[in-house]
Amino acid sequence: MAFSEHIKKTTIRANEVFNEQVNQTVENFLTPIDQIIAKEILVNDLFRRFFNDQNNETYTNYEISQKLNNLIINFPIIYSVYIFHQADQLIISNSTLTYLSNFSDRDFILSQMEKQQPVSWTGKRIYKDQKRFEPMPVVTLVRKVPFLTGEQGIIVVNIRVSDIQSLVVKMSSLKTSFVNFFDGKGELIFSTNDMDQLDNHRSKELARIKSGYTNWEVRSGIKDGNIFNFFSFFPYFWVTLGFISIVMGFLLVIYVTRLNYRPIESIINRINGVFVNKNSDLFGKVNQDEMRFIELAIDNLLEQTTKFQNQYKEDLIHIRRNFFIELLEGNRFISLGEWKSEMKRLGRCDDFERIMFGILEIDKYIEFSVKYSDRDQYLLKFVLNSVVNEIAEGQEINVWTEWISNSQLGIIFQLKNQSKYENEHQTNLVLQVCNKAISWVNANLNFTITVGNGGSADKITEIPQLYEDALDSLKYKSVLGNQRVINYWELSNKPRQDIFNLVQLIHSIAQTYRLGDETWKKQFDQFFYEAKIGLFPREDITSLLYYLIYYLDRGMIKLSVPIQDSWKQNVMPALTKMLEEFETLEEFQTNSYQVLKQVEDQISLLRESRTSHPLIHEVKKYIGDKYANPDLSLIHLSEEFNLSSRYLSRLFKDEFGEKFVDYLVRVRIEHAKKFLQETPESVQGIALKVGYVHPFSFIRVFKRMVGVTPGDFRK
Repeated sequence: MAFSEHIKKTTIRANEVFNEQVNQTVENFLTPIDQIIAKEILVNDLFRRFFNDQNNETYTNYEISQKLNNLIINFPIIYSVYIFHQADQLIISNSTLTYLSNFSDRDFILSQMEKQQPVSWTGKRIYKDQKRFEPMPVVTLVRKVPFLTGEQGIIVVNIRVSDIQSLVVKMSSLKTSFVNFFDGKGELIFSTNDMDQLDNHRSKELARIKSGYTNWEVRSGIKDGNIFNFFSFFPYFWVTLGFISIVMGFLLVIYVTRLNYRPIESIINRINGVFVNKNSDLFGKVNQDEMRFIELAIDNLLEQTTKFQNQYKEDLIHIRRNFFIELLEGNRFISLGEWKSEMKRLGRCDDFERIMFGILEIDKYIEFSVKYSDRDQYLLKFVLNSVVNEIAEGQEINVWTEWISNSQLGIIFQLKNQSKYENEHQTNLVLQVCNKAISWVNANLNFTITVGNGGSADKITEIPQLYEDALDSLKYKSVLGNQRVINYWELSNKPRQDIFNLVQLIHSIAQTYRLGDETWKKQFDQFFYEAKIGLFPREDITSLLYYLIYYLDRGMIKLSVPIQDSWKQNVMPALTKMLEEFETLEEFQTNSYQVLKQVEDQISLLRESRTSHPLIHEVKKYIGDKYANPDLSLIHLSEEFNLSSRYLSRLFKDEFGEKFVDYLVRVRIEHAKKFLQETPESVQGIALKVGYVHPFSFIRVFKRMVGVTPGDFRK
């Protein structure tokens, strides 16, 4: 009964504390808005000038509207905000400018101007914005200007009731409890209960609290009050049942004791006859319960034995893993004798003539950790460990596996061989084990694995180097792909490409993409093809992709504002996320191309919608044909197309995001690069071919654009 009463009080107190937390959270949700409004009224010269002037200028009204827009951007919880200027009956909101007679919220403003409070939060009301069709339930903050009289006007901030309700719903358990908010007049603002449950007589209210700031009241309780009442009176049944049980148990003890008295007496007499004379100190106490003593001693012995066995198994697991890590890190010298001694103590096979080391890595581990709970991850990793051991056992290979990180399983293959041909055979068996493990995971689990092999050795001391080689092999998973075996000894024999060509290709991709030139797609595919055959490690691949995104972004900020906004809001976040989460280069290529192609189509439509697009397209074609003319300039083009040079310059800036001079230089340098790559002609001759009369000017411009001189570029 005491426990039940305690539970009732605790439940009520918990509801009171919860109400306080909910109320405090809602106040913290609303107070910053009130504070920023008060601060703007007191400190901001723009607001002070606006309210003090009788007739404000158009630019002042525009500044006020922009200020309200910034307020909504900084506080997304604000649904709408507007200012009423008493002197000229003007209403300025974040989206409209009108007068009080035409404003949809006119009655509310008039009612608030009559009130005496300098600041107030209203209850729920229906507000219809001038530019939105759907009326919206809101609560409203009203601030008078000045604070005490409000004779200059008011500032009105509307907050969606649904936003506050969502905040409260996240804090409460909708299955068992409810929370109702009422305004100062006792009218409901919102409830976490469904409408059909709101008037349900079974709901039981347990606590109320009233906010001194908003004057709102929070009421909470449980949905099914019958259960609460049932458990309030249920202990009385248990008290009666307990009393009856005690009486019946007492009678049963007397009956059983009388029934079994003689056999127990015989056992006690026998124990006394055997043990008492031999150990009078242990059994010499009066009324000593010998049977109980023996029973407790045996139970204690069994319990201690079980604990020691379990502790030994746990310690053995930790010792085995620590020894495995010490072998990989190579921080201390481990002799062959110490190896054999430790392996026997750990219950593992110590015999080998050659050792191979591999790392099994879970692909896309971030997705794996999000998809599965900690318990499921532990179970799946146990399955992977068991599968590798069973497959190796089927191939008659001794393996030692330990998880060396959250996503990587280290594997030591202990091989026995006598000749070169047996070495090759054993290596093939190891590769079969790895491939079978990959195939089994693909067929039975919802994720994939990749295995990196670091080679073989015949000494324990060479295991750290095998471990480093296995790690290095996994770095090439981004270019070689996952769900496969990557052997370090095969990577060392493959030729490596120069990264400089890829950097130059990135510059070209960014430029052609910005200009809407279709060749960017071919260059894009060429970049990823050369990155794959170049066999770069993941660090270099990541740097190249970051460099590609950086130069694409640099190019797009030179275009018009609508294109820049679309790029910053949609494309850059998507490309950055791909860069953080990509597993293979092919995956990044496919996903990034889809995003870039979609944006290219949008840019193309925007450019084609301009009236100047056909004209600038002709100018672009003319430059592509006449780039070698040393006299090609804005003046030349203006005479050719009968346009002013200033207008033509502005068209270039709007269309391509760069000046005419920069565009012409880039076209000439791109052709010069092709001549340097494909022809044996001298630098002076190429300079003349691309429109430079003086070779020194050509060399200076080429080095500034490409980063190296024409001669070094040709090398």
